[in-house]
This record gives sequence, C-alpha cells and structure tokens, in this order.
Amino acid sequence: MKAFKIYIIAGLAAVSLSSCNEFLNTLPKDAMSPPTSWKTPEDAAKFVIGCYDGWEDGAALLYWDSGSDFAYNNFPWEGFRTIGNGSFSPTDPGWSFYDFTIIRRCNEFLLNVDKVPFSDKAVKKDLVAQVKAIRAYEYFTLGRLYGGVPIISNFNSAAEAQVPRNTIEEVKAQIFKDLNEAIADINAKPAARGRIAKGAALAIKMRASLYWGDYKTAKEAAQAIIDLGQYGLDSDYSNLFTVAGQGSKEIILAVQYIIGTKKLDTIGQLYNNGDGGWSSVVPTQNCVDNYEMSNGLTIDEAGSGYDAKHPFHNRDPRMAMTIIYPGADWNGQVVNTLDKKVNGKSNVNDPNGADNASKTALTWRKYLGPKSQYANIWDTNCCPIVFRYAEILLTWAEARTS
Repeated sequence: MKAFKIYIIAGLAAVSLSSCNEFLNTLPKDAMSPPTSWKTPEDAAKFVIGCYDGWEDGAALLYWDSGSDFAYNNFPWEGFRTIGNGSFSPTDPGWSFYDFTIIRRCNEFLLNVDKVPFSDKAVKKDLVAQVKAIRAYEYFTLGRLYGGVPIISNFNSAAEAQVPRNTIEEVKAQIFKDLNEAIADINAKPAARGRIAKGAALAIKMRASLYWGDYKTAKEAAQAIIDLGQYGLDSDYSNLFTVAGQGSKEIILAVQYIIGTKKLDTIGQLYNNGDGGWSSVVPTQNCVDNYEMSNGLTIDEAGSGYDAKHPFHNRDPRMAMTIIYPGADWNGQVVNTLDKKVNGKSNVNDPNGADNASKTALTWRKYLGPKSQYANIWDTNCCPIVFRYAEILLTWAEARTS
C-alpha cells in the first residue's frame, strides 16, 4: 500500500511538471512572438502596424506652437515652456524627442520581412516602403532637433547598443536613401486613412529638403505631389480641423486616434477653464497680430484699417476659425475672458483667477470647435494633421523663389 501511494504521488508530480512545462511553453495569444512570427504576409502586416504606433505624437503636434511666440504653455512640467522661452538645458530639456523605439521596430521589420513568403511581391514592396518612410521621418525628427544622432542597427545586447553619434550629413544620407527607395515602391494611394503612401513619402522628402536648404529637391517633391492629382485645398478652412473633416481632400497624412482604444486626451488640456479644460497651450497676442486684415494688409501697414479698440474686426477670416477671442461667439454665447466677475460671480475664465484659465485670454478654436463633436473632451478621436496640401503649395512657391 505504501509503495502504491508513492507511485500515485510520483505520477501526480509527473503530471504536475508536465502541465507546468506546457504552461510555461504556452505562446502568447495577444502578441507576436519569435516562434510564431514572420510566417505569413499577415504577420508582416501586423508588425507594420506596430511601426505606426507612436511614429508621431499627436499631443506634441498640438503643443509645438508653444515652442514659438505664437502660443504659451502654462504648466512648466509639461515640457514646452522651456523650449518656448529658450531656457531648456541638458539637465532640463523640456519635452524630449530623443527616442529610438520606432526606429528599432522598423529595423526589426526590415531584418525579418524576407523570411515571409509573399505571393504578391507588390504587397511586400509597399509594406517595406511604408516602414522605410516611417524610419526616415523618425530620423528627420531626431536630426532637425538634435543634429547628428546614432544610426542604429539591430543590437542583441546593451553593450552593442553603445554606439557613437553619426554626423548630421550621415543622418541626412540615411533619411534620403530610405525616402528615395520608399517613393520608388510605395503605393500611389494609402490602403487606409493614416497610412503613408506616395504623397506622404514625398511630403517627408519635401519638408526635409526645405529644412536643410535643398530648394531644388523640395520643389521637385512638391511638384510630384501636385502631379498626383489626389489633393486639393478644402473650401472650408475650419472643416479641416474637425472630426467631420478628417476625410478632407487637403489632408495628406494625420496621426490617427480612436475613442476608447487609442484616445487623444490632449484635447481636454486645450479647452479653457469654463469648458472643463486646463488651458495648457493657448494662443498669444503675437499670434493674433500676425494675421492680416481682410484686405490683405498687415495691421501696421498704412491703409490697413486696423482699429486697436476693435482688434479682432475685419481680420483674415482664418483668425476667427483658429482662435477664440474676447467677444467671439462660442457654444451659443459671447466669450468673456476679460472681466473678473460675470453676473456678480467670479469669472471662471478670468486669466488672473483659476489656474486652469487661459493666461492670455485666448483659446484655440482649431481642433476644439465645435465642442459638441466630442462626447468626452478627455477621450477623443481628434487626428492632428502632419501634412496638408496647403503646405505643398507654399513650399513649392518658397522653393521656386529661393
């Protein structure tokens, strides 16, 4: 009997060890793993989605105006005030963009994609081209902000990853090599909104060329986008920056967000205090002053008709579509951000009152209006624009005259 008990215990132990071993060897069902990856075209397509996840930060796009004198970042811990006022330093760099995560993903894809048997070579070429365009955009972002940065490969250890910085010329060479190869193979039209196709790849090349003073290449890239015949100026400027206008023919590429899945809560941070927001980034008077009058003259030109007592009247109509100013119509009411009290009560939008009130008495309308488009301002599907057709035309004109 004693021996029988021992056999039972031994048997149970064996079963337990076997079950434990099977459990430890179970492959994850919610993520790609090396043993199961790179088997099918679907695997490759899924990995490309990972390369898009974070390729651009919609929040940063909305904050970048405060890196200039066109906007003000109210809260220093958010990272753009030091950039805007020039006080950033190695110990306090503000919002950091020094990140190689997406580049590493792109490298991983390009290293492994040849393992996948594609029945349609054009599909493979397009996926590879998208990834190269993403990698080029990442290096362009790093290059314009930090100069020469390391051009990394697929490292297997932390020691291998300790590589020196490349020169800015080497970084530029990598960017344009990726872009030229991508443009040659990428599809003319995106498979879905938010995907990079030929127009977007050309736009990256155009912007990078203009930034580094290669006006000939910038103009050629802009002309190539024009020649695609896919884009045009929206007849309603304000439509561009709404949820309803996300399919506008003027938008070449935008960062994609989905309510509840991949939300953009930054929108909540931009509303004024009275709308439940934080006023984190607000327009400045300098931004307002740079808008021309309706007759095309600047406010300080003779004959412009500018009236300092009514500074928002007779201005370029795009100003009112971009900025909520004192006296503007907003949500069926006249905006009052100047008086300390309204109807005998403290004004929730008084710049010198609540911390979350706009300190310039101005708020963005762009991307925020109409407020009714968001059921929850902290969980939105706002999709900030990276490239639009207006930039293409302006770049073409600037490059032609430079």
